Amino acid sequence: MNSKLACGKTILTGNKAAAYGFALAELDVFGGYPITPSTEITEEMATLASRKIISTTYRNTDSELASMALGIGVATAGGRYGTATSSQGLALMFELLHWATTAELPLVVVNTNRSLGAPWSIHPDQTDSLLFRDLFMPQIYCASVQETLDMVLWAYRMAEDPRVNLPVLVCLDGFMLSHTAETVIIPTQESVRKFLPEKRFCKDFMLPEFDDKKIVNLQCPYNWKEHSRRKRALVLAMQSAYSAIPEIAGDWFNIFRGNYDNGFLRISGDPNAKIAAISMGAIVGTIEEAFADKPVKVIGIRFFRPFPAKELRNAIGNASKIIVIDRSILPNGHGVIADELRLAGGACGYNGADIHSFVGGFGGQNFSEENFLNMLSAILSEIGPFKKTYWMGDAQ
Repeated sequence: MNSKLACGKTILTGNKAAAYGFALAELDVFGGYPITPSTEITEEMATLASRKIISTTYRNTDSELASMALGIGVATAGGRYGTATSSQGLALMFELLHWATTAELPLVVVNTNRSLGAPWSIHPDQTDSLLFRDLFMPQIYCASVQETLDMVLWAYRMAEDPRVNLPVLVCLDGFMLSHTAETVIIPTQESVRKFLPEKRFCKDFMLPEFDDKKIVNLQCPYNWKEHSRRKRALVLAMQSAYSAIPEIAGDWFNIFRGNYDNGFLRISGDPNAKIAAISMGAIVGTIEEAFADKPVKVIGIRFFRPFPAKELRNAIGNASKIIVIDRSILPNGHGVIADELRLAGGACGYNGADIHSFVGGFGGQNFSEENFLNMLSAILSEIGPFKKTYWMGDAQ
């Protein structure tokens, strides 16, 4: 890599921070296909590569599906690959992203969250990425621009852990983070090299040309026994990803002095509060500001997959009321996080605490501090009765 890549304190948008994360990871190949609101990531990577600021091979692809096909080839050959997308583009990747997960190929996809149609929207909610929650693929949700850069690097550390070997999805909210500029500290290349695993090149790593005789068909048939063994291996890989998160957080602190605690959650507010508010993504910051002087513990989920059930139970502690704010909805009418929390709580729940599920923010609906304060007021005064799901804003 050329030394021209900046480091130190600067101002970046979320998309540019993601691109700097890719750049610092010293990718062998980046596959680019622009889609709003992630386009800036692809543009920045193309600029850095064309100006020789990074040594990454940049390739324009003709679709998001082609971008993932390219990634499968690069990862199979032992190269480090990354791409970025949003919404309908992530949905188009599904067939080959499923292949990449079950083939246990370490690569990273940054998804700038955007609502899925219909109706058509370029604005954010978390429907697109949570549609993929059942893939064997860790999912990380960023609450700030700094986290966006950092989590891209965490993703490569996790993906290439030999115990894991899975694709990792890094999510940031469209426009709320992707186009919002914040102060960010860009680490030095030398420190990133200490943090990331060494590359494991295949002896014949290359990007084959169309007439190259080394192009092979990787779709070899297997019997049902191989499928069964693979499914078990994938479960073990996700369990290993869970175990790796505190290790990654510890190494990050030792090298960069950035404190992400155990890595799973972002916890703030009153530690002894009897009310816990849980959400993930950029609105965690707004919730923190709204409840800054209130007796509320705010819990931001950073890793949705693997789901941090034990860590959430510990963080909730003795709270008697749990507020869950979801920007996604299931066919049963539940918010995704609330549903996962109830499932993880089992028969005993969380010391008998009531779970109040709120959904909204679809298609870019704005949440203000006032919205959250009204929600808190309603819960404290027990206005209700509360249904399993309470719709916020105009949708109620």
